[in-house]
Amino acid sequence: MQIKPEKKIAITGKQLKALQKRIKARTLAEGDYDVLQAMAETIECLAQAVEEKDTSLGRLCKYLLGAPTETARNLFKKIAADKLEEKSKPPAAKRPGHGRKPAAAYNGGVKVTIAHPELKTGCRCPQCEKGKVYELAMPSVHVHITGQAPLAATVYERTRLRCNLCGQIYTPDLPAHVGDQKHDESAAAMLALLKYGCGLPLNRIEKLQGSLGHPLSASSQWDILDATAALLSPVFDAHIYLAAQGSIIHNDDTTMKILDFFKREDPQAERKGIFTTGIISVWQEHKIALFMTGNRHAGENLTEHGHKN
Repeated sequence: MQIKPEKKIAITGKQLKALQKRIKARTLAEGDYDVLQAMAETIECLAQAVEEKDTSLGRLCKYLLGAPTETARNLFKKIAADKLEEKSKPPAAKRPGHGRKPAAAYNGGVKVTIAHPELKTGCRCPQCEKGKVYELAMPSVHVHITGQAPLAATVYERTRLRCNLCGQIYTPDLPAHVGDQKHDESAAAMLALLKYGCGLPLNRIEKLQGSLGHPLSASSQWDILDATAALLSPVFDAHIYLAAQGSIIHNDDTTMKILDFFKREDPQAERKGIFTTGIISVWQEHKIALFMTGNRHAGENLTEHGHKN
């Protein structure tokens, strides 16, 4: 349906009341027909605008108050074109994190298969006693979550045997996956994630472990991390190299208290302040986070490592 060009007619409130009286008395004047025609066009355009769900209030006000360079026909042509363009756009993807998580999301959990205690494939159906049951391809899945300590201790009690004649004591070996060390690599990895990935202080981890019956002191935690840091130094060097190639680099300093830092590093150092520099580098859409603790500021750390790489 074509819409006629907008026709502006100025009318005051007094004139509008007089027009209403003439309409009621059926005594319209010659100029009243132009006013009524403009009113009819306005009502028609407003009805179309209301039906258009995507019509903005700004465009509607433009039409009502007047647009000096746009006629009603051009205005609604633009509205229709905008609506067609929005319909052609692909629907926006739903944000993740809504609804219940599927069982497949728990890929780190232990999977336990439970067979029916009485029935198996080929058995007679207990309900109708005529057909035979068969195993479905889709099992019934139930996720059960339990709480446990981040670092769990297992106590191995080995039975010892002693010869009553020569006194020789026989003790069985530990399982092959246990080894002789008290803390294995997974304990060090979990501590590193809790401390540096989640920001948990070692004292807080100590309290958590103690309350759950798996005690691990803060000093022991630090010894584990300190020993592991030497083994992982090549990984840290590789991260420094990749971070230096980043397209965007952010950095900041904060003070850090380490009592025996200068005893181990350089007792004769003139600068006594200790800082931790945090560096975030964006490299090939990956974010690399680095922390460097010492007597150098952020700019000095960037200069040194950027010069090396």
